[in-house]
This record gives sequence, C-alpha cells and structure tokens, in this order.
Amino acid sequence: GARGSATQVTSRPNHVVFEASLCPDAQSIVFESHQVDVEDNGVIFRYKRDGSEGYVPLTPAGMDCRQPVWSPTRDKIVCQCKVGGQFAVFVMKTDGTTLTQVTGGAGEMTDPSFSSDGLMVVYSSNEGGLAQANLFVVPVTGGHSTRVTNYSGYDGAPSWSPDGTKIAFESSPSDPDGSAGTKLYIIAAPSP
Repeated sequence: GARGSATQVTSRPNHVVFEASLCPDAQSIVFESHQVDVEDNGVIFRYKRDGSEGYVPLTPAGMDCRQPVWSPTRDKIVCQCKVGGQFAVFVMKTDGTTLTQVTGGAGEMTDPSFSSDGLMVVYSSNEGGLAQANLFVVPVTGGHSTRVTNYSGYDGAPSWSPDGTKIAFESSPSDPDGSAGTKLYIIAAPSP
C-alpha cells in the first residue's frame, strides 16, 4: 500500500507483537505477544479488527507459544508451544479451547502452516536426530509425521499454496542465523 495507508490495529504498551495471521474473513487477527525483553513467554492472542473484544489470550502464560497461523477453513489455529524444553506443534479452536499437541518425540518442531484444506500441517523440524531442520507434514489430528524434504542443510518456514499443490520454504546449507543467507524454494506438496 501507499505510505500512510496502513491502519494500526494493536497498541500494547511495554509489549511486542509478532507473527500476525489474518483470519480468511479479514475480521480478526491472531499474533504472538510478550513483554519487552521477556523472550521466553510468548502468548497467542486474538484481536477483532474493530476492537470490540479487546485482546483475547488463547494460550496460557508461561507455556511460550509462538507463530500462530489461522486455518483456511477459519475454525482452527496452529502454533508452536514449548513442552519439555522443546517446541512442538499444537492446534486449537479459534477461541483457544482444545489446545492439542499434534507432534511428538525428540526435536524442535516449528514454523507450522496449514494445508489448503486445513487437514494437514507442514512444519520444520530436526526430529529423528537430523543435524539441520527439514520439512515434515502431519495430520491436523496428530499421528505419524512424514518427511517431505531430504536435505543435509536447513529447510524451514514452510507455507502451503492456496490450491494445495505446492509448498514454499526457505533453505540454507547451514543454520540460517550463521549463514550467508537463505534461498526460497517451491516443491510439490505430498499427496493426501
């Protein structure tokens, strides 16, 4: 948009907000927020754009939940939450009820995103003892995960295409934070 055309929708003194995801009907936003300089206590909030509901916390304080994404079907939100010292993928209803862990096992599971039909979740993980994260998919109801990239380097931050046929993601030969940068790739999405 043109400079000056943006509309501020949140104002949280002494708090930061990250990772906004707009509901497909464009009326509500979910985001991660925590106090300034308190990096390990992310809470997922829902905010109706007209301000009528205020800031509605969807996850408990102290659980450290991050990176919420609204489902294309508008009935769920996926995010990553810390359990047992590592991040796992969780799905909940849009009112924060039925917060359910859908990934398990050892390894960090981050950057979740829904498939276009809302039945699968793609995420980044080093599960299975990988040196670097690769991409995996799991049913939204949980269960067995399937690895969808096989790279000796890092693959992360996946996003499923609206038509359900592709997954876009970032990639780097090593940890992206210490690398010369990442590149973007697109692969065919796994068949259901």
